Amino acid sequence: MGKQQLFLIIVSIIVIGLAFYAGLSIMKTNTETSNRDHVISTLYDIGLSAQKYYNRINEQTGHGSFQGWTMPPQFNKTESGIFVSIVNPDKVDLAGNGIQNGRNQITPIRVTARVTFDEIKVTVIN
Repeated sequence: MGKQQLFLIIVSIIVIGLAFYAGLSIMKTNTETSNRDHVISTLYDIGLSAQKYYNRINEQTGHGSFQGWTMPPQFNKTESGIFVSIVNPDKVDLAGNGIQNGRNQITPIRVTARVTFDEIKVTVIN
C-alpha cells in the first residue's frame, strides 16, 4: 500500500504543477493581450485627435492639412506605454510601445498607426 500512496502523491504533485504552469501562462497571455489592446485604443484616440485637427483646418481654409498638429501631451506616456508621432501635411505616423513584452517575449509590444484624413490604419508589429 505504501508504494501506491507514494505514486498517488507524485502524480498529484505533477498535476498541481502543470495546473499552476497553465494558470501562469494564461495570465501572462491575458496581460499581454490587454496591454496590446490598450495601446491600439490609445493610438485610435490620438488618430481621432489628428483627424479632428485636419477637418478643422479644412473648414477654415478649404483644404486640410495635419501640418501644425501636435500630439496631446497626456498621450506621450500613459499607463499603457509610450507614444510618438511624426507629422506630415497629408498623414500622421504614430507608434506605441507597450509596457509588456510582446509575442516574441523579448521586446515590448509595438503597434504603429497611419492616420490620413479619412482612415486610421493600425499595424501590430509585436
